[in-house]
Amino acid sequence: MLFAMAQPVRLGASLNDETLPVDLVIMVDTSVTMTLKDYVVEGQAVDRFTIARIILERFLTEFEGRSVAIVVLGQPSAIWLPLTAELDLARHLVGRLRLSLGGRHAALGDALVEVAEQFSDEHVHMTGRMVLLLTDGVLPSGSVSPIEGGRRLAQSGMKLMALGIGAMIDPAADPVADQQVMRLIYEPLDMQLLKDIVQPSEGVAHHAATVEQAVAALHTQIRKMGAEVVHVANTNRQQIPLYPWLLIPALLLLLGLPLFAMRSRTTGEYG
Repeated sequence: MLFAMAQPVRLGASLNDETLPVDLVIMVDTSVTMTLKDYVVEGQAVDRFTIARIILERFLTEFEGRSVAIVVLGQPSAIWLPLTAELDLARHLVGRLRLSLGGRHAALGDALVEVAEQFSDEHVHMTGRMVLLLTDGVLPSGSVSPIEGGRRLAQSGMKLMALGIGAMIDPAADPVADQQVMRLIYEPLDMQLLKDIVQPSEGVAHHAATVEQAVAALHTQIRKMGAEVVHVANTNRQQIPLYPWLLIPALLLLLGLPLFAMRSRTTGEYG
């Protein structure tokens, strides 16, 4: 019965799984700079956080990977959803994200180190595990620099993709406009920082200029990651349970114990 409780299995034929062998850890910036409204949708100004949430909801509707997790980027950061294949639950929790959920600031480097520690395991080199960072890269805080956090994540074997949320302003192109922006306490997207963060893991930094463009870029990277994983096909096989074959003789032995005890008592009395 003890062997049966261990639930041994026998590997059968390979499963025809249409999902890509990719686990995705999503890090969403909820800091105060994500309130800046530098997107225009149907003539209305929309803040960065709302755009990030719309991108995620559309992307997860057609997510082709295996499982997804969500991390709230703040100070401190927190795991909003552990790795799960329940995409409906993931979309529901994306809809419940709120600004400043993790605090007013984003400890970007600390969060990357925490993700490297929490989501790295012995299988990470055999399966596809990607980290998706949605942030504007503005005013990062914490004890670890964002670039060092990117190095630590790369050492864990995971690849990082950064999706820059916000508008980019070139001070050299329009210094007057930039001075006006600074008086309004406006901080443009720091795309260069995101490129430096993803460089150690040979990842990609993409500017989310529009929702449609960003969603398409995410799907492209997931498919590329899935094509690079070759070991999962050998482990994704049907599991045939063996415990019934152990459980049946165990139950027969249990049923035979009273008869054995009765026979032993009879032999003792008349032997």
